[in-house]
Amino acid sequence: MHAAQEKLESEIRLFERGESTNFLVLTRQNENADSRHRRLVTNLDMNKAVVRVEQALGTMLADHNITLKYNQLNPKSTTSRPQTIQQESLRIHKVLQTSTGFGIWFGTRRSGVCR
Repeated sequence: MHAAQEKLESEIRLFERGESTNFLVLTRQNENADSRHRRLVTNLDMNKAVVRVEQALGTMLADHNITLKYNQLNPKSTTSRPQTIQQESLRIHKVLQTSTGFGIWFGTRRSGVCR
């Protein structure tokens, strides 16, 4: 991203001195925008990967210092109390997966739901 920004600034200076064209400035602006876009997509992909690892390990709640009261999502439930945070996380994941489309937020697909 830094190199594309420097190229753009250089091209603008050349244009201001009459040594470049507006086409080349626009080309450098597009290259700079593409570079910034690629960086954002890369950061987003990395964050998604971190979430998937936390989910797979069952550590998402603990990693973010989140504590839940038992049956916070379903206070009328009669199921037995989970023994660990991982079990509670898995229970919540199942609840979210079966509710209105939340399953796709956790990397799972439901029939009839497109990403």
